[in-house]
Amino acid sequence: MTIDKLTDDCLELVFIHCGACPIIRCILSQVCRRWHVIARRPSVWRSLMLDKPTLVHAYARLLQSPEWQDQRDAIRRLSIRKPYETRRHVHLEHLLPVVMPNVLHVDTLHLCLEEIMSVLKQLPRVRAIHCQAIEPWCASRPFDIHALVQGNSRQVEFQFRDMAGFTTIATTAPFQQQQQHIHTLRVINLRSEDYNQVDTLLKEFTTKEEEEDDGDDDDGTNMMQQQWLAMQNLLVQKYQWIAHLSNLTHLTFGSCYTWTHNVWLQALLPICPQLRHLELHGWRRIGIPTSSTGFVGSIGNDAQQAMLKCFEAAHDLDTLVLVDFWIEPPMLVSAKHLCIRYTDHWPDPLLGEQLAAFMDDLQPDVQDITLRIPPNQIPHVASHCTHPALTIEIQRFFNLA
Repeated sequence: MTIDKLTDDCLELVFIHCGACPIIRCILSQVCRRWHVIARRPSVWRSLMLDKPTLVHAYARLLQSPEWQDQRDAIRRLSIRKPYETRRHVHLEHLLPVVMPNVLHVDTLHLCLEEIMSVLKQLPRVRAIHCQAIEPWCASRPFDIHALVQGNSRQVEFQFRDMAGFTTIATTAPFQQQQQHIHTLRVINLRSEDYNQVDTLLKEFTTKEEEEDDGDDDDGTNMMQQQWLAMQNLLVQKYQWIAHLSNLTHLTFGSCYTWTHNVWLQALLPICPQLRHLELHGWRRIGIPTSSTGFVGSIGNDAQQAMLKCFEAAHDLDTLVLVDFWIEPPMLVSAKHLCIRYTDHWPDPLLGEQLAAFMDDLQPDVQDITLRIPPNQIPHVASHCTHPALTIEIQRFFNLA
């Protein structure tokens, strides 16, 4: 059968499967009158893909053209992708020169926060936002959940490309209850500049305690307490917006490396009872070893206890996922499905006895446990972790752009 013998509807399906590039569709519309009519059907334009930076000006001219307004209004799903940048970061300007009021789903790849923000401003009704491999080195815009999330958004995902760069987290006011409807939020590889600030401050505290180990110094302790309180207040301001997501049922967040006692209690704890899915990345007691004593040791212990309160409050969880997470029993975890995953970024050998003790303390409603580890961790856990509901999966990691 030749293509001329296809019905119009079959030819429409062929055009849809030719891809979502608008330039290709324009070319198809110029072949003949019949193709012109079919290629301009609104049903062909449900999805749009903008993935060639060299054509950015052609995209802009097409989207601005009154001749293609009906097709532009038919778009429901928009994808914008850039190649992986290895040498320098270049902003795509004027990518969406017009408002696209009917787009409900947008996904991006390798864009920075500045570019994502410029796109979202043109999509007032978008409900699902999925941003993959966000460029972490561009410092022109902070991570501001209020600016990045629209009032109609239901599903939001911001996954940074890696944790090599630092992203400023804006201190924001609480959400207005009537202005947000988010039920699923994924924020992955978000590494703020407070990562180094907290580490530096704790090292200073440790040095002071070692120098003052021969005698009591109440003035020195009081000064450290004031400095730590100021740091905690700053951290709470950065993360407190999480507590005001009143419709949230699925939360994925990483890294929570710098979550202190107050961050756990004031940012995460208020929403724990409503969560059905919780996934947390990168908890290591703020980098404080369990053997630490004095004021620094109390910081780590307080944060660990606050984290345990969050797990106890999350009593309706269907799924709990812990990635590169310090496991220190007793931890009362109640979830039908539990997944513990360690990547090749976890620096230490796993403590099989601690993991086994943690699994023995799990609530009876835990139906299955999955432990995903790289091959080098097998000797540390194989002989210890024998829980009947446990499945051990070996993961191999590859560096992909």
